[in-house]
Parts: sequence; structure tokens; C-alpha cells
Amino acid sequence: MRQKDLTSGILLIVVGLIFLGANVGIAPEVNVRDLWPVILLVIGVGRLVAPGDKRDSRWSGTSLILIAGIFLAQNYRVLELRDSWPLFIVVAGLSILFNRRDRQTPRKQS
Repeated sequence: MRQKDLTSGILLIVVGLIFLGANVGIAPEVNVRDLWPVILLVIGVGRLVAPGDKRDSRWSGTSLILIAGIFLAQNYRVLELRDSWPLFIVVAGLSILFNRRDRQTPRKQS
């Protein structure tokens, strides 16, 4: 199964279950405007669990999850974006460090 198919399938299942829960009264009303970072979250998780070259997909998946968490915290008033913008700089710095470390790691030849 391709990573794109896995991510798309998981995203559709999650969105469908959220709306179903809201329609039958199990979950509170869904405000799609506040839940858009869940898309980034699902894509990030998809990149973490997808088979293939793990170095690039692991860090890009982790970055997407971190960014989604920042936006979800903003949307649910846990942390204001105007206060948390330095976290984007931290994520960018971590990305540079991890990409550099991955390039310096010698690859095993088969």
C-alpha cells in the first residue's frame, strides 16, 4: 500500500467518525474551522508509520505533528499563537540539526 493511500484512508476514516459522533450525539458539535490541524496530524502519523526510507519521513512526520499541536493549542485556547510563534523557530532548528546528522551518518552498503 502506498503512503498516500494510507494517509488518505486514515484521514477519511477519522473525519467520518468525527462527523458521525457529532450527528448521533456521542461527541459535541464539530467546528471544522478548529479541527483543520487534525489533517496535518494524520499526515504526520502516516509518514511515521509508512514503510520506506525512514530518515526523511520520520522527521517530516514529527514536524507535522508538532506544528499541528501548536495550531490545535491555539484553536482550543490552550496557548495563544502570538505567544507560541518561537516554537516554529525551534522546530526549524531541530529540522536543520536532524537533517545534518542524517547526512553525516554513514550508510551501510549491501
